[in-house]
Amino acid sequence: MANSRPIGLFDSGVGGLTVAAEIFSQLPNEEIYYFGDTVHVPYGSKSPAELKTYVTEILEFLREKHIKLAVMACNTTSAVVLPEIKGKYEFDILGVILPGSQAAIKATRNKRVGVIGTNVTIVSHAYSRVITSLDGVRNVYAQACPKLVPLVERGEVTSRRAKRIVDEYLADLKRVKIDTLVLGCTHYPFLRDIIQENIGGNVNLIDPAYYTVQAIKELLIRKDMLREDNTPPEHEYFVSKDPMHFKSVGEKFLGCSIPNVTEIDLSLVPLEV
Repeated sequence: MANSRPIGLFDSGVGGLTVAAEIFSQLPNEEIYYFGDTVHVPYGSKSPAELKTYVTEILEFLREKHIKLAVMACNTTSAVVLPEIKGKYEFDILGVILPGSQAAIKATRNKRVGVIGTNVTIVSHAYSRVITSLDGVRNVYAQACPKLVPLVERGEVTSRRAKRIVDEYLADLKRVKIDTLVLGCTHYPFLRDIIQENIGGNVNLIDPAYYTVQAIKELLIRKDMLREDNTPPEHEYFVSKDPMHFKSVGEKFLGCSIPNVTEIDLSLVPLEV
């Protein structure tokens, strides 16, 4: 039955687990197949052509797993790859840019919105384009933060070094007096506490993961694809390298056990698209 098929979810590493955690919370009956492309992390330093290749390989792998929906739990690929490949698969593919932008527009009071993300996400101007097109907000201030993803992948989210790097990246955003900050990378919510402490309690932090799962839920209801099986969901996790490291860091962030992580060589996946 189509409703019982899993949701495919992928990112460059552990960052997409922020979206997985929201699925566990908001859609606890749904089953997910998670792919972390750990051999290529971080995505923020890769070219659009490389990113398209990685995404295509992952989607072909997930297609073989008979998913009902794919979630691009990565701002970088949502910005530069999703517009090009959307509609090329028999299942819907959702990204994180639109839900995060819509939430930022609702949250801002002074119309001064900040966005932090990878180099590729920031250079793409994806958030700026969407936010300004939806609401006419003109004051969107973007800051690339290339050092943050490696910190999270190492599980280093509360160290003195992490705090120093966050302070370095947020300095300009504090000067322009933003009142809303989009965490434009799914890795960044794992640094939420030190980001909030640094930027100030009066600034709204927008985690696109939460709003992306709301969009997933709306889509599944609209298409009558909610999982109706009463048996507990059995989630599966796949990576392209270092399954034990992913398991260790992932369990720390999720606060629950990840029973098995399977290593997959994406170069062996046949491409049909």
